[in-house]
Amino acid sequence: MSDSQNRIKHWIFCISGFRQHEGEMTGMQRLWLKLAPYRSSRRMVSLREWDADWGEVANLTALCSANGDTKVHVFGYSWGGGYGAIRLAEELKYRGIKVQGMVLSDPVWYGLGLIAKLITWRTDWPKIIVPANVERVKTFFQRENRPRAHAVVAASPQETELGLPVRRYRTHEWMDDDNLFHQTCIDMIEESLK
Repeated sequence: MSDSQNRIKHWIFCISGFRQHEGEMTGMQRLWLKLAPYRSSRRMVSLREWDADWGEVANLTALCSANGDTKVHVFGYSWGGGYGAIRLAEELKYRGIKVQGMVLSDPVWYGLGLIAKLITWRTDWPKIIVPANVERVKTFFQRENRPRAHAVVAASPQETELGLPVRRYRTHEWMDDDNLFHQTCIDMIEESLK
């Protein structure tokens, strides 16, 4: 069997929020488990922490992808949406890889150091800018407590389709467990398989 027959054709990334780790059960872990039926020798379903080395993850994706027809989907919660998903998309853009779909649950902007962390918890003004290589984004948000989602905007509205944000009536801590968020991720993968 040649090396090209072992290449990944579809990458699915689940990115957890701040204080969530791979060794604990969270809503992002549960989403990752729900996506188990989509795993195959040519489809990778990966669980990552929000502050992973996104350059290395993008390098792995580029090195192990099937040439020309690779699909990428990214699902993120909290800092995993406002930082991890965005950084991964940026790193993939530098390597010429498109992201077909992204679903963000209560994405929180992450900026420069501790001062930005403190501001993020208290204000709504930072914007999360989605890179132009992302084709479609769906966002869920809540207004029950803080932290809470920041505005999601497209770097290039001509390239990126932003769905209307959907409000959910639950606290931030439970947004990664939201059934509609999970189902939207599954639906996005199903649509890509047709």
